[in-house]
Amino acid sequence: MKHKVMYQELKFLAEEPASGLRLNKFEALKAAEKRARCGLVVLILALVGFIAVMIQLLWGYGNFHLFGGNQSPEPYLDHCEAVLVESIPEGLDFPGASVSNPSTSQAWLGLLARAHSSLDVASFYWTLTSNDTHTWEPSAQQGEEVLRQLQTLAPRGVKVRIAVSKPSAAQPQADLQALQQSGAQVRTVDMQKLTHGVLHTKFWVVDQTHFYLGSANMDWRSLTQVKELGVVMYNCSSLAKDLTKIFEAYWYLGQAGSTIPPTWPPSYDTLYNQKTPMDICLNGTGPGLHGPHRPRCPRSWPCPHSPASVCPVVAPRAPLLSHLYLRPQWPDAVAPDPS
Repeated sequence: MKHKVMYQELKFLAEEPASGLRLNKFEALKAAEKRARCGLVVLILALVGFIAVMIQLLWGYGNFHLFGGNQSPEPYLDHCEAVLVESIPEGLDFPGASVSNPSTSQAWLGLLARAHSSLDVASFYWTLTSNDTHTWEPSAQQGEEVLRQLQTLAPRGVKVRIAVSKPSAAQPQADLQALQQSGAQVRTVDMQKLTHGVLHTKFWVVDQTHFYLGSANMDWRSLTQVKELGVVMYNCSSLAKDLTKIFEAYWYLGQAGSTIPPTWPPSYDTLYNQKTPMDICLNGTGPGLHGPHRPRCPRSWPCPHSPASVCPVVAPRAPLLSHLYLRPQWPDAVAPDPS
């Protein structure tokens, strides 16, 4: 009997751990399933949160950049003053007081006097002195004075940046070298390599507050020998800062080895275009304005074709200057040599 009892006790003890083992496996599976469900819920919540954040980010970024400026621009309160300026060839007289606009050289010198912190110049080429053209003409004095005043800016703490089309080997560079020696920064933009053609833009931005935009080159002849037209905007930081974005694109492309990026960063973009113009007070009125750009526009800067017509007025060149133009466009318009 004792042996039998011992057998029964051993049987009872042997079955108990097996039952407990099955129970532990079941509980372990149940616990693992619970953990898996909890992990799945956490993963789903994290995914939903991530998607929500990305939608917010992409929506905001898209309004600013991807979808071309759908974000509503903030209204500006600038009271801008616009003044038309022009160059009239010396010796070309108009009846009465029909020419009442300030000259281009007066406008440029006035902007230089206003410069306190920065001057950005986008330009085609530089021939502001008679030495550049080998002529020694008295009418070059206006261009030479502009160059002298430009050389005074950097020494008095004004940051001067010049973006210029890459010059050919035959083009004079003395003006740019003199400006670099005075402390100005100069970058050449190789448009021939980037897009073909040249950088033909002409504008100045002073202190990101005032600017000149027009047809005049940095050439003394554009001040006294050729008809030119432009506009100077005073106290117009909203439009000046938008124009600076175009200059920053030129400045970026003027770096050694630079190429046009497939997508420009948002810092180069603008909220203002034909559909969402900038609302400013201009000479007491409030038209909408936006900055045009050629030859290529960022996606939010549409470039519509202008239907405007052109009516050229030909000014005969003085005999003294006829030797500067070896192949005149209109030979009959050049005054004959009286000798």
